[in-house]
Amino acid sequence: GVMPGQVISVAVPAQAPPMMPRLQNPGAAQRPQMPAVGGPVMSQMPTMQRGNPQMPAMPGQYARPQHAGDFVGPRQRPVGGGAAAAIWTQLEMRDCPEIVGQALNEQGPAIFAETPMDNMRRTIVHKACSFGRLQTLQAIGAVLQAAGRNALLNQQDATGKRSIDYAAKRGQAHVVKWLLDHGAPVSQAQALGAPHPAVAALF
Repeated sequence: GVMPGQVISVAVPAQAPPMMPRLQNPGAAQRPQMPAVGGPVMSQMPTMQRGNPQMPAMPGQYARPQHAGDFVGPRQRPVGGGAAAAIWTQLEMRDCPEIVGQALNEQGPAIFAETPMDNMRRTIVHKACSFGRLQTLQAIGAVLQAAGRNALLNQQDATGKRSIDYAAKRGQAHVVKWLLDHGAPVSQAQALGAPHPAVAALF
């Protein structure tokens, strides 16, 4: 029997903690497999080409001509700036008679046929003749007085070449004719123009 006030101890068997259910990743089955390097997906990727990409061609009226000759290289950098330097640079690509008036206002008439633009003592007129820029030459001739027109025909560079020599050497028959019509001396033009039938026919 149990006496009043007696403490009774009851052994309770220990229970293991409940197991947490393992969570399933619902996206595991749908996870795409990354292709191996060189696999079918990687082989479809475009490959980079080495070297510089080709630049688009310039429009014909602004393209640098292939006969630049004497005026290519570091020695052709123009002296000074402003409109005269713009004419000097653009003559390689196009006729630019519209800039002649601005250059005249900025630097006077001597800038065209008397002022050397590089260390070879070549002038704007020399370069215009070499590249066959007749419209520019006509615009220059229209603003020159007698002294300037004489320089247009007779001014020599450091090697003794005149404007007609530059035109003849590059086969610019239309410029050679214009210069001859305005009284240019034959100078070296007949010999320099001999390889060009259209120029040779003018002498």
